[in-house]
Amino acid sequence: MKPLIRSASLLAAACLAWSGGATRAEDIDLFAARNPVVAAAPNLLIVLDNSANWNQPLGATTRFAAIRSALAAAVDALTDATGNVNIGLLLFNEAGRGGAAATPPGSGTDGAYVRFAARSMADPAHRAELAALFDGLDAANDQGVAAQPALALEEARRYLGGLAVLHGNTTAGKMDRRALAPGQGDYVSPAAGAGCQANYVLIIGSGPPAAGDAAAALPLASALNGGAVPAQLVLPPPYPAPPLAASQDAAGNWTDEYAALLRREPYPPSAPGSAGAPANGILTYAIAVHDPQHGNDNTAAAASGRALLLNAAIQGGGRYFDAADASAVAQAVRAIIAEVQAADTSFAALALPPSLDAPGTYLNQVYMGMFRPDATGSPRWSGNLKQYQFAYDSRTGSLALVDALARPALDAAQGSIAPAAQSFWSTARTSGPIPAGGNRDGRLLRQCAGGDGVDAAAAAAGSAGWRGRRQGRRGATVACGVPGRPIRA
Repeated sequence: MKPLIRSASLLAAACLAWSGGATRAEDIDLFAARNPVVAAAPNLLIVLDNSANWNQPLGATTRFAAIRSALAAAVDALTDATGNVNIGLLLFNEAGRGGAAATPPGSGTDGAYVRFAARSMADPAHRAELAALFDGLDAANDQGVAAQPALALEEARRYLGGLAVLHGNTTAGKMDRRALAPGQGDYVSPAAGAGCQANYVLIIGSGPPAAGDAAAALPLASALNGGAVPAQLVLPPPYPAPPLAASQDAAGNWTDEYAALLRREPYPPSAPGSAGAPANGILTYAIAVHDPQHGNDNTAAAASGRALLLNAAIQGGGRYFDAADASAVAQAVRAIIAEVQAADTSFAALALPPSLDAPGTYLNQVYMGMFRPDATGSPRWSGNLKQYQFAYDSRTGSLALVDALARPALDAAQGSIAPAAQSFWSTARTSGPIPAGGNRDGRLLRQCAGGDGVDAAAAAAGSAGWRGRRQGRRGATVACGVPGRPIRA
């Protein structure tokens, strides 16, 4: 473990040294972003379950239609300013539909291929191309042979690392040749050479994995684990759990163990071809699409498949989203695209992370002051008050911080409020930059004496015991319990 810690420390030092900076700095310079460290745009590879699973119903539509619409809409919604992410797409290999070079049905159809090479979504041409690809997917003609998420993670690892192709040449007529080196036997990595770029994989599953995925991925997982078979993980109950006992049917699949290995060290010396590959880990997100009203989704095998994706996200350092309707699919996709960008734009968070200071609490309510550092280095920071709450997490038997929609409010990978978290006093997500004179959804703030803003809705909820802090004109810290009436802190 110590060599890994030392390597991570050296990498962090290299990243900071690469940014440059003044020889003298004040305490607030880390937050004021006078010399911001902006890493290369993160890479997000989407592994889409295009097996027969995607033809299953989802309410009045199908999973295929809901996912395709959600992905196309999310890409369409990006702009030059909000598209600071490189997005690529991997699909499971097909049987006999990949063009003249494709293999016949029943042979060599394992794994996944790169359907769209990772491209910057800050470029309108790339956004238009990817959105058109999503819109043009066909449920029958683009259907893959089998859901093999563990093998897909290995293909994604090789692509991000610029390593030899595993199964990516199988569906030859449809794969994106821009992902390959001239000889077409190796990938061209989308990762920047500086080593400070973040890499993510999003698995969108519509059903349990295929039985053959476990045996095919085992030697690859062992190679990543120093030549030893990884310890098999116990699956947590699916979330939300159907009226079934927790099932371990999918525990023999290596997707969750693979996600843990990619997070820890994706390119160890024990894995072939790892020399020169990026040193930073690969984080895994997951969306499980299912229909609680559909009988096939209420079986032990289906529930265990969702638990597998849940555990892959837990072990992989990302987040898991349970999508039981088309709206939930769309929300999950948008949240993940926003979150991976928020995690990679700067080494200094725009708002103080909640772990830096104990928030005020009242019963199960949690109050957090969110402040945006002043761009000019002034000690007066604009901000407002947020309310979240504690909820019992039956999966872990512990309390968790949730937002107004009962979703996890914390980004576990970053230790800060998730970009998609919605405060109880807002109608939209409220983390990130906070405009002066208002909160993130544009609502006006009621003013305390001296001119500093606090959330107006907080004043209306005075019985909750909220306290909005401000800096007095003479430097004394006071609190505003009633608008315009300072009280002692």
